Amino acid sequence: MYINIGKTRISISFWFAVVLCTLMLMDKCGAASSAFLSALLHETGHIVAFALQKRAPAQIAFTPFGLRLTEGNCAGSGAREIVSYAKEIQAAFAGPLVNLCLCIFAPRSQPLFFINVALFTFNMLPVHELDGGRILRAYLSLKKCPAFAGRTLMCTSFICVFLAFAVFFIGAIYGKYNFSLFLATFYLGALTLTSETTGLLYRKGK
Repeated sequence: MYINIGKTRISISFWFAVVLCTLMLMDKCGAASSAFLSALLHETGHIVAFALQKRAPAQIAFTPFGLRLTEGNCAGSGAREIVSYAKEIQAAFAGPLVNLCLCIFAPRSQPLFFINVALFTFNMLPVHELDGGRILRAYLSLKKCPAFAGRTLMCTSFICVFLAFAVFFIGAIYGKYNFSLFLATFYLGALTLTSETTGLLYRKGK
């Protein structure tokens, strides 16, 4: 299902609805609702940053893996909108910053605290398409060059995927199978393998 609001298209996957309903029905401690709320607030942080920069996301997609926000494209091309490195860093960090604030104010014994710690940590990993990867790529593009930033991000992405797989594999050997870690590892691998090879287009400056 698609809903257009201004220049932004909001898409809701059928499988997102299935996964969300299943989790809500099985949720006994409020973890699923806390996770959905935290993810929604995370994306809201990005949207607010875009609004302050007078930009609009091209698409907000509700997928089985959560919410995903896609930046706007340049008119008549497949490249992303040209923005400054500083604006890209600010917009990328806005989402994790919301999770960090929720960590600070949430009671330490509540699922909301642990979920936001996990979301902050996961999204700050230096992996393609994650917020940490976007921040690293913009920062290195500013300090070095886009080509160096792309190569470095590719290396850090594969390192993160390898370490996540190693932790999952070792845990499985010792009988500590973690399905959430398996999904995270699969998702990181998919992001790395399907990441753009051309990278983002930036305009140097603050």
